[in-house]
Amino acid sequence: MLSSNYGNRNQEIKDFFHDNGFDYRGKSPRDIRFGNAWVTDQVNCFAIYAVGEEAEKDVYLQIFRKYGAMEDSIRRNPEASAPRKCCARWEHSAKDGEIMLNVIREILAESGCL
Repeated sequence: MLSSNYGNRNQEIKDFFHDNGFDYRGKSPRDIRFGNAWVTDQVNCFAIYAVGEEAEKDVYLQIFRKYGAMEDSIRRNPEASAPRKCCARWEHSAKDGEIMLNVIREILAESGCL
């Protein structure tokens, strides 16, 4: 279970994923990357981003909905400069770790990165 120190849990999230068989990649102090998907912990919510072609993004958006992302936060193209990126946000809850792990696991499985 992750703490409620929202926005300051990066090491905790990395440890949680490691304990569940996933090691992060990358050097960004903010984004915790796992292949083509990553988690960003924020004070008000957490976000998960994924990169893929349009058909892949269709699947990723379905995964976001399946795990209860805030409907108005689900974005197919959140940044004009990164057209392959999609994202969604979740309100914090006691299930943050479970949601993060399941969403990342499914995205990686769908993209053949598992």
